[in-house]
Amino acid sequence: MSFSFTWTKYQVRGFESDKGCKTPYLNSNGMDLSGTWYAVWETTIQARPSFDTEVLRAEQAGNHVILQNEAVSPENPIGGYLWRGDCTLHDNAFLMGMYTAIDLNDRQRGVMFFNIHRSGQFMIGRWVGCTYDENLFHGLTVIAREPEVAQARFDKDLRGAHDDR
Repeated sequence: MSFSFTWTKYQVRGFESDKGCKTPYLNSNGMDLSGTWYAVWETTIQARPSFDTEVLRAEQAGNHVILQNEAVSPENPIGGYLWRGDCTLHDNAFLMGMYTAIDLNDRQRGVMFFNIHRSGQFMIGRWVGCTYDENLFHGLTVIAREPEVAQARFDKDLRGAHDDR
């Protein structure tokens, strides 16, 4: 069996490629995720639920976003750790990426997916990865520009997530 392939030009959101591959969509409407954010994470510590808060710093260049926590979560000093996330902004609506512990002796690492609210003021998503307790775990996360918004959205969405189970 044989087939032939013809290279054609593709145009994706204004970026053109003649190699038949889609060029990544770059941030074109000015959404800026840089700055200080506040996060609430659903996780566990010693097999008990833990809802951890963190202050995050975001740095953005085009559609590439680096997230990093400023300190270990005060709610989880045993299982908390410093981490860095390497993410990509898609369609100014979704932030996806992976995270790893800064101390490579810590085994915590995984992936993140966030749906950014149209206002750009908060995002809701999930993380999946290794934790202090588990080889594979997942949890709800809310990240917002204001700590009160992060906590209120987390409380609302956590109730909804567990009501659906």
